[in-house]
Amino acid sequence: MMGVSAAARPAHPKTRADTLTVIVWALFLGVLFLYAVDSFVKTPNRDSGAFLYVAKGILEGETPYIDRWSHKGPLLYLINAAGLLLSEVWGIWLVQLGFLVGTCLAAGKLLRASFGTLATLFSLTILLVYFVKFIQGGNLTEQYALVFQFLALGLFVRVEQHGEHSSSAWVLLTLGALGGLAFLLRPNLIGIWVGMGLYWLVERDDTLRKCGWAAAGGGGCWRFSLPGSCSPAGCQPSGMRLSCTMCTIATLRLGSNTVLLSRRLSSSLR
Repeated sequence: MMGVSAAARPAHPKTRADTLTVIVWALFLGVLFLYAVDSFVKTPNRDSGAFLYVAKGILEGETPYIDRWSHKGPLLYLINAAGLLLSEVWGIWLVQLGFLVGTCLAAGKLLRASFGTLATLFSLTILLVYFVKFIQGGNLTEQYALVFQFLALGLFVRVEQHGEHSSSAWVLLTLGALGGLAFLLRPNLIGIWVGMGLYWLVERDDTLRKCGWAAAGGGGCWRFSLPGSCSPAGCQPSGMRLSCTMCTIATLRLGSNTVLLSRRLSSSLR
């Protein structure tokens, strides 16, 4: 009938199949998400117990790195302290849930804008499958850093794709601040931001302004590592310096081991 509008026409079979695929995959992704959340250990393991121990001291007015020692960055202990404030039993579980939701949303938005819906669902599936093995019971620095890394990548893509309008000072400050937060979890988690800086240096497109604002945003987060930031007595800079030194040594050692292993592999394949 000629009077039938386009809206009344039946959907194309391929469109219906694509919609059904997205729905089924989204449901499967929801199941994987619940599986990932269930992997958070209710009883703290050795590392998580140490972080909660330091966080408990912060809430009692003690000084991290002085009264209670652990070698991670101060932001990790503040996150654990926030969890303890919520609930001593379920608080850290709820904090991890919030960070996982934030990670999935940030990753989904970044991937969907660049690769489409199906590619995003596939990527989030892989993320959640490996997340369970990756976190080893939960409450680890890498787990919390994921949301900062995906948000920073999203801002970086926005700056590079949309040019001057999206590379405002506030966007660059936020990008740098996310790097500062990752640094305060553990210094060797900022590889993504180092890569961004090197890219801007190579491209030489407004490099000084971009790197300057991003560095200013990251430097502002150092307030967390200065006296008075973590407790009434202060989070001593000497403790933070020692933590940074230990992480740097560990990173260099890992890098040297990787180079040595690659050489051995290449020689064995000849």
